[in-house]
Amino acid sequence: MNLDFSQMITVADKSAMKLSTTIEAIARRRFAAETAGITVNGMLAYTDRTTQMKLTAASVRAARDPAYTVDWKLASNTFVRLAADQLIAIGDAVGDYVQACYTRESVLLTALADGAYTDAMLEEGWPA
Repeated sequence: MNLDFSQMITVADKSAMKLSTTIEAIARRRFAAETAGITVNGMLAYTDRTTQMKLTAASVRAARDPAYTVDWKLASNTFVRLAADQLIAIGDAVGDYVQACYTRESVLLTALADGAYTDAMLEEGWPA
């Protein structure tokens, strides 16, 4: 019997695959947290990528025009009229929340690189 040792998966290969899989799991978990939505001033707000972009644009406009208002659709499928200062506050809250999600991802990746990461950490410490 001839064995082709070039096709063997080495311990280093297995370790690299586990590392890659863990990095992907951390990124997926961050994305799930990032897009889960948050409550701001009693309103459930979307935090998906599209809403993040729309809030950024609306916040910029609100910063230029203090009289600016919008009819904003909430995650509850209801509308609320938001004044410029409210838009800016919601935009800031969503931006801070999203950044906190990326910060948590960074902490987990650092722990992984340092050898301190445990699988339990994947569900801990995410902003709410």
